[in-house]
Amino acid sequence: MGIAFTYLRQPPKKYTFEMPQLLRWTIQNCRGHTLNLFAGKTILNGVKETRVDLNEEMPAEYHMDAFAFVLMAKGNGWEYETIIFDPPYNLRKSREKYLGIYTSELRKIKTELPNIVSDGGACN
Repeated sequence: MGIAFTYLRQPPKKYTFEMPQLLRWTIQNCRGHTLNLFAGKTILNGVKETRVDLNEEMPAEYHMDAFAFVLMAKGNGWEYETIIFDPPYNLRKSREKYLGIYTSELRKIKTELPNIVSDGGACN
């Protein structure tokens, strides 16, 4: 199964959903149970989301590495209709803006995402 990734450009902000147009686009494109892998601080109102973030200060159900969560979800047979994949865009920015917290290799995460997307689901 192939996954179509949607890439949107924006002026850099610490939290993606501080940009109102991206917040609206994301909420409009979430379908069903949504996995928000790098959740940050903004809760997506009206979206049934499972929130994952390494930073324990962020509102999330799971405070853990995104790759570890994806492997756990796969092992438990959890599926999502929408996956929001919005990691910090490079290691330097992770160190500067996210207290030095950074995630596993993004390529490894993207390789595993098809295993937890339900049929007809999408990664945004």
